[in-house]
Amino acid sequence: MNSDTENILRISGSEFFPKPDFRLAVVSKNMGSSRYGWNDYTYVPHCHDFSEMVLVTSGQGVQNINGVDFALQQGDLFLLDDQNAHFFQKSEDFSLLNLLFDRRTLGLPWNRFQRCKGYNLFFMVEPRLRTSKNFCNHLHLTIQQQKHLESMLLDMQQLLIHITPEKELLALARLIEIILYVSELNEEPSNPDNMLPKIGESVALLEKHFTRDFTLDELAEKACMSTRNFTRCFKRSTGMSPIAFLQNVRLQHAADLLKNSNSRISEIAYQCGFNDSNYFTKMFAMHYGVAPAMYRKLDGKPAAKNQVIREK
Repeated sequence: MNSDTENILRISGSEFFPKPDFRLAVVSKNMGSSRYGWNDYTYVPHCHDFSEMVLVTSGQGVQNINGVDFALQQGDLFLLDDQNAHFFQKSEDFSLLNLLFDRRTLGLPWNRFQRCKGYNLFFMVEPRLRTSKNFCNHLHLTIQQQKHLESMLLDMQQLLIHITPEKELLALARLIEIILYVSELNEEPSNPDNMLPKIGESVALLEKHFTRDFTLDELAEKACMSTRNFTRCFKRSTGMSPIAFLQNVRLQHAADLLKNSNSRISEIAYQCGFNDSNYFTKMFAMHYGVAPAMYRKLDGKPAAKNQVIREK
């Protein structure tokens, strides 16, 4: 059953990371024990402002992510992106190995990783499109793959115990290896009936080139699907049509610019793919509950009840 995650604990990364400007850590967890001195939030609804890659190393359990329960077992590998509310409902002989990282502090060429199809699917798309139905398509490692990834993670954990400039670089090199290894696992042939990778590629394309005016035919052709089937699968995966999704992406980027720049609203509209600033203002107000100028004055705190743009 789904659980209430409205009252969630927002935790700081200070207790996990060795340095505030180098937010990278590996945490081992056996349920029922706190082995490395870090606070135990396992069964407490919480979120954080960094990403968390979770590898189930033994046992099975049920984790609630954003109000939805997901059954997990040994070999499962998935990503919890920042601000995702999560906690475990129950577990049996359960242990985890978690990679915690904050992209903003590590100085890696993340745009280059986005050229890898597997990276887009695992690190960008699946966490955003996760539902109880499509979570069955998440990565499940063989014993050999699990042991190989465990070895890399534990090696990084040792490097981060007593951090030095030299060990920082070695840990970053290990992180790149881990990212590429996981990305390669996502590029292996999957069930042909699984549309998530194709939809995932389309989502990554819209995220990366959000200022372009795509047509449905163009997007369907890139996904090697008919326009009708592509539109149906995209809406089933994301809850909205490709065009509505693109508009949401543009509005999210506009909200970031309103909070973090002094650009004029008309300039922000153009930078985010809106050719008409009046239309942009109307769509922004529908999505966030306030006009762009007021959103900026409120420092990015939207109205209590947002209206999400969806196709009727």
